[in-house]
Amino acid sequence: MRDRVTRVSDGDTLRLEKLGSVRLVGVDTPEVNYQGKAQPGGREAGEFLRNALLDREVEVKLCDKRPYDRYGRGLAFVYATNPGGRRVLVNQEIIRQGYGRVYSLRPCTVNESEWGALYEEARRNRRGLFATLGDVPDAADFRRETR
Repeated sequence: MRDRVTRVSDGDTLRLEKLGSVRLVGVDTPEVNYQGKAQPGGREAGEFLRNALLDREVEVKLCDKRPYDRYGRGLAFVYATNPGGRRVLVNQEIIRQGYGRVYSLRPCTVNESEWGALYEEARRNRRGLFATLGDVPDAADFRRETR
């Protein structure tokens, strides 16, 4: 399904014109506002996604096994065309550029070995948050500790 990005909430959540709120499958970025608290890198991850997608048309594929999460957000793989004209899986590009961690939430999983290699490549090349923070903060741990 084709849709247009109308808002970027953070590095892994968007609002689409037709579909509404979607959570990107396979990626977890630092929190911008979780119970009033933020993590280092959250703003930067959100800005990366905002610069890449805001007001752009994208292709959206909801997870076959679980299309929506408990908050009613679509669980999605989002594809965009890069400046070179190539179709790119945005979820994976966030990992490749060093703004998120690999985060498979069953039953909507990704190839963790392949995506983990992209994460390690970003670390080695000091892309994204690796350049400024030395690592991508773990949002899942942060959410557990903040509860």
